Amino acid sequence: MNEINKKYAEINELKAMLVNTDYHVIKEAEVDYTAPEEVHQMRVDARIRINELEGEIDQLAQLELEAQEEAQLGDEMI
Repeated sequence: MNEINKKYAEINELKAMLVNTDYHVIKEAEVDYTAPEEVHQMRVDARIRINELEGEIDQLAQLELEAQEEAQLGDEMI
């Protein structure tokens, strides 16, 4: 569970960065403004990493569920 919490914390940090850079993207859409390329790249990288972390969380959650089910089966056999 601790590993999952760490991944959620990283996701929250990445999402905060996306919120903090929304201004550039909105301004770019509304007026004649070009956001710095590094902002675009940071946002792309953040979305990719968030997707990776969410996949890892799903895998860890599934492993935890399987471990709980195995433990319950073991308890029932005793």
